[in-house]
Amino acid sequence: MRIPCSWLAAFLGVELSLEELEPILTMGIAEVEAVESVDGEEVLVLAPKPDRGDCLCVEGVAREIAALAGIPYRPSSLNAPLPSVVVQHPAGCTGEAALGASVRIDVPDLCPRYVACVVDNVRVGPSPEWLQSRIRQIGLRPVNNVVDVTNYVMFEMGQPLHAFDMDKLSGPAIIVRMARSGESIRAINGEIYELPKRCMVIADAEKAVAVAGVMGGMESEVADSTTRILIESAHFDPISVRMTSRALGLKSDASYRFERGVNPSECLRAALMAGATIQALAGGSVSEPACDVFPTAIEHRAIRLRPSRVNRLLGMDLSRETIRKSLERLDLAVVEEDDHFLVSIPTRRRDLAIEEDLVEEVARVVGYENVPSVLPIATTTPGRVILSRKVTEVVRDALVGTGYTDIRSYSLTNPEMLRRAGDLGPYVSVRNPISADRVVLRPALLPCLLEAAEANVVRGFRDQHLFEIGRVFSATETVKPEEKTRIGGLAFGSAWSSAWNRSEEVARSDFYSVKAVLDNLAASLRLSITPEALRDHPALHPGRAASIYLVGQGGSKADSIGFLGELHPDVAASFGLPFRPIVFELEMRPLVEAYEAAMRRPVDMEIYRQPPATRDIAVVVPEAITAAEMLESIRQESALVAEARVFDVYQGSGVESGWRSIAIALVLRASGRTLTDAEANAAVDGIVAHLGDQFGARRR
Repeated sequence: MRIPCSWLAAFLGVELSLEELEPILTMGIAEVEAVESVDGEEVLVLAPKPDRGDCLCVEGVAREIAALAGIPYRPSSLNAPLPSVVVQHPAGCTGEAALGASVRIDVPDLCPRYVACVVDNVRVGPSPEWLQSRIRQIGLRPVNNVVDVTNYVMFEMGQPLHAFDMDKLSGPAIIVRMARSGESIRAINGEIYELPKRCMVIADAEKAVAVAGVMGGMESEVADSTTRILIESAHFDPISVRMTSRALGLKSDASYRFERGVNPSECLRAALMAGATIQALAGGSVSEPACDVFPTAIEHRAIRLRPSRVNRLLGMDLSRETIRKSLERLDLAVVEEDDHFLVSIPTRRRDLAIEEDLVEEVARVVGYENVPSVLPIATTTPGRVILSRKVTEVVRDALVGTGYTDIRSYSLTNPEMLRRAGDLGPYVSVRNPISADRVVLRPALLPCLLEAAEANVVRGFRDQHLFEIGRVFSATETVKPEEKTRIGGLAFGSAWSSAWNRSEEVARSDFYSVKAVLDNLAASLRLSITPEALRDHPALHPGRAASIYLVGQGGSKADSIGFLGELHPDVAASFGLPFRPIVFELEMRPLVEAYEAAMRRPVDMEIYRQPPATRDIAVVVPEAITAAEMLESIRQESALVAEARVFDVYQGSGVESGWRSIAIALVLRASGRTLTDAEANAAVDGIVAHLGDQFGARRR
């Protein structure tokens, strides 16, 4: 932003040299990037802070200089008196101005105020030399006396203005609305822009005549033949203007200011100042009354400030009087209460929102150079690891301890990778992808694990045991996708670093070796899991996959937390893997919740003094019956069963087709005493009878 020094000096009660101005500006307002000479005058080139929209004008910068330097501030000499009659519409969204002009706001949440001021019988022509020089000094090109005045007032007050040729409007009606489907506009830069639906426009009765807060349209621009103008001075939502400006790729001095926030209280004064100046330079007369429509009341805020808080944050010992005067120098109204101040915030200061913002203002006025370098004094509390992080670390240690390698992969992938992994459901596309290979958010960890395994195989690694703890994403009805943390793993090849004394077939990782890894993982969290047959997963081999369930308190089966199984042959082939890996994916949240519940229960530390009774049974059951179902049923049938596990499965000679023999080892125990043979045998007979009733099993 460029500000001529002479223009700035007109607002200051004491003349300051350039050497005095530069440190005040740089330390407290905006960095001075350069000093240029335009038309024989020194011009400051400033880099305003992004949150100080009030400093994007001469008045704003001068007001800050006066406050920081402790000198008087002089209002603008162009301050026009308000007309005797101003039509205000605080309760509605429509209003009538002079000469038949009307204003209607269809989007009051995006346009909380709109002022229309009509100037009749103007004579458009070149601006006087002093105004043209000012326009050149602020970095613009002089156009005519009407447009130059709107730019002059914008740079002086910070309120963007626009002048419409009223005779080119259909109506003459001003309507603030959203763009219609397929609507376009030719802007004053000569370019035609297709307007997105989220774009706010200024329209007449038929068409859009300006992009709200960004740029006017060519069809209604002021020309040499213009005799009646309507001056627009409005307040637009900063986010809406920013989104429109970016969507169209269109920047302007107006959008630059609206995006950073302008003062809604200055709309009327800016319109009337522009009207009075145009009347003085281009003839004509300002029609009364002006139209001021503000369906949304202007919010006036107040912030509670404690002097003790100021001194604690700054490490100083400032008196209440010093703090109060520092704020009043910034034109902030201060009311003293018992142990604090109530500070009224002007509408131009959008950057002041919390108590700490006011502390910074006090520091600016007192001077940063006067703030001592002292170590802060604060009460500290010992840190603690949150539960989810603790569970994550336990899981990671358990998997690394069983020979798995922790990997990190991108959360972004591509649809082709998901297709190769078996089409794992709907995914969320990214609007602005970083590359063609990273265009969707992964719905599962499996594609990333397979991608890593594929790359490793190409490099000669045939034995791989990988896992990842990361986030997956699923679409929701809102814009933001749902995020979940999962544990994913993949294993193929030898499970032993050296297997010279075991055959390759025995040493190779399989479903049961990976299940043992998951059992160990669950045990490290004081939990227990159980599998159940899964036949419809798109990435897994049918009949060689299982859903994984948490075992609840008392042995009941809780919710499914994921899957374990052999990769589908087609999926393995699509990634060029030499074996069909065993893969798994588990939800982290159920593990965290179950771990939290388990930590509340006392640990069973009983040491058994009496030996258990061990028995082996072999039963023949239909192939459809799973061993997991039988083991769960056995544990629930007899309270004496401390452990039950399968140690042999046989099909062949001696077992009829469609059936199989399952051998189960039982450990029986009674609390506080030794079981007799009769009691143990009776318990086994009861278990066999129960298996027969429930599964049709018969003893072999």
